[in-house]
Amino acid sequence: MNKNNKPSYTIWNNMSYILKLQWKTAKKSVVFLLLTIPITVGITVLTAYLTKSVVYNVINNAGIQKSIISLIIICLAITLLKILQQAIGTYNSALMADFRREVTYVKNKKILYTDYENIENPECRYLLHQANQALWATGAGAAIERAPGILVQIIINIINFFLFGSLISIINPYLIIVLIAVSAINYLLVAGIHKYQYKNRIETAELDRKLWYIAYNSGDISGAKDIRLFNMQSWFSRLFQRFTKERLAWSRKIAARHYIANVIETVFISHRLSSCRFCDKILVIDNGKIVQEGSHSELIKDEKGLYYELWNAQAQYYACQGDGSSGCPSQKNRPLDNLDITHSLRTHM
Repeated sequence: MNKNNKPSYTIWNNMSYILKLQWKTAKKSVVFLLLTIPITVGITVLTAYLTKSVVYNVINNAGIQKSIISLIIICLAITLLKILQQAIGTYNSALMADFRREVTYVKNKKILYTDYENIENPECRYLLHQANQALWATGAGAAIERAPGILVQIIINIINFFLFGSLISIINPYLIIVLIAVSAINYLLVAGIHKYQYKNRIETAELDRKLWYIAYNSGDISGAKDIRLFNMQSWFSRLFQRFTKERLAWSRKIAARHYIANVIETVFISHRLSSCRFCDKILVIDNGKIVQEGSHSELIKDEKGLYYELWNAQAQYYACQGDGSSGCPSQKNRPLDNLDITHSLRTHM
């Protein structure tokens, strides 16, 4: 048992081991996973460009024919990429299932040839429990099947960060600092959660093992006669309820830590009020003070409020070309230039 309560291997060590094992047993699946990176990034870029194209055509009064052609081309490209993405994902899921079976064989072989002392050791029982959990398949696939996909998603997020981060930095460089700070805080919180889970790994694994033992043996037909003769049904029920209560207590502690990490991800700062319509709660800040709060439908009813003024000022600019003609605000003197930024907080309760 590790007395420092630190894992012997980091997440990146485990990811590297899984990828090496995957390359050794299922090379095609690694190739398909790598192909999903440019495809997913392409879909994201085209989706963002689709919105930009629509807004550009509306603002500049582009012809209907030109607008429809551009939309068809972009939508067709997105559709083809999504079809390719779905086809690769479907085929790769079968390859990953074969990969899981190969790893299961390796795990069972190690158990077969290990010493009895290792089987009875609490640390080894914990490792066996973790291995079984990683190989246990659910509707979303086993953890060992999802791990390479998670690594690919991290790479995609990094690429998107640099792609869109460069655009955001042009608008306001301070937003990049905020995004990096939020990501760093979230990473530290998640790392703390993993450290807490590892510190209490023996206790939770032992409870899981007891729960599995009771659930398996209480439904075993070969032992049904003994359970009935010795009236063990109520005893099994009490044990199961007690262990379930203890296990849920650990789950609540872990969930509370995840909730704190998720709160960091819900902070949403917007300079375009059209995005605020989808927020559950909006805080309007003027000179460092909260002057209004509520949903979009609630705030827009107050015609004397700052949110109503900001919304109409920006909506007026969206409705015209912004050249100062036909009562539109000019590029040099937009109403929003002299108003404070509205911050919105998206809450999930």
